[in-house]
Amino acid sequence: KQLFLCMLGQALHMKGNIEARRASNTFGILVWQLNEIWPTGGWGSVEYGNPKAKGQVIGGRWKPLHYMYKQAIMAEALAACAPDGLCYVKNDRSGSLHGELRITSTSLETSKSRVIHRQALSLETGPGRISWFRLRDVPEARTHILTAEIHSRRQELISKNSILLETPMRLKLKKAEIKASIEKTLEGEKVAVRVSTDQVAVFVTLTTLAHGRFSDNCFTLRPGEPKVVQFVPFPLPEDDEEEP
Repeated sequence: KQLFLCMLGQALHMKGNIEARRASNTFGILVWQLNEIWPTGGWGSVEYGNPKAKGQVIGGRWKPLHYMYKQAIMAEALAACAPDGLCYVKNDRSGSLHGELRITSTSLETSKSRVIHRQALSLETGPGRISWFRLRDVPEARTHILTAEIHSRRQELISKNSILLETPMRLKLKKAEIKASIEKTLEGEKVAVRVSTDQVAVFVTLTTLAHGRFSDNCFTLRPGEPKVVQFVPFPLPEDDEEEP
């Protein structure tokens, strides 16, 4: 538990740092570091990966931070908000950005969600194109979380950013019962996993001793909205295959 909380703390610290940098005149970010070079709770976003060591995954498991990179903070387009409701959307793509931004507020007390901001996007060719705006309706910080989604004109998800308006320890979260079940095996030995909850749950993180990663992880889960993620296996070299 302590190790997971340390990894989550690392992820939130880096998330805030990168969001602040992308709000400024920054055109590129190089992070330190990618992978751990020994089994420890260090700075890397990918765990140490020696398949011959018990409990280790070839190539290294993705830590919560690495999934956050993929979800939003290292995506080509990002939307983020401060606790006072000041927000930005930034286009760092090599082309223009046309689509829609939608910000949803979820109550931790009632589990109900509502869209509090929606706008059409038309940002010129990046990198560095940024648009600032302020939320008219800023929810109570301890009882709500925000989700900022950027979709293309074709309704393809470009980034999805979970935004806390308060530190995790101050959130009024209810105890959640989370269930996970394997739905089916997909092409290429991928496995579909269905995850559900009876209360709003934040930073839901799946883990396994199997060699591979999940298509998404460290996500927000809401009652009545089960999420299906894929487990993507990492192939082992023939001479490193596990003994039966």
